[in-house]
Amino acid sequence: MLVIIPTAQFLTRPPDREEAGGVLEEFVREFKLSRREREVLEKLCDGLSNKDIAETFFISPHTVENHIYNLYRKCGVGRRLELCNLLSRYT
Repeated sequence: MLVIIPTAQFLTRPPDREEAGGVLEEFVREFKLSRREREVLEKLCDGLSNKDIAETFFISPHTVENHIYNLYRKCGVGRRLELCNLLSRYT
């Protein structure tokens, strides 16, 4: 039996509305995200795990957790899906 679980990317980002530059500049400016927070957010909404994000940027998983915590705090959300849904409003 094969079970397919959609990632946050497929739940929140319409495939025909992908922007070339990743996370929209308006979102980054409004929530005052750092360059690294923006990069982590892009990977997070692409469905990568904390471990995969850490490996992508050659940083520790704990550092990724800190960036995600800061994203939650700045954006006023408490979960990945809420964060990706918030981002999808800007696409």
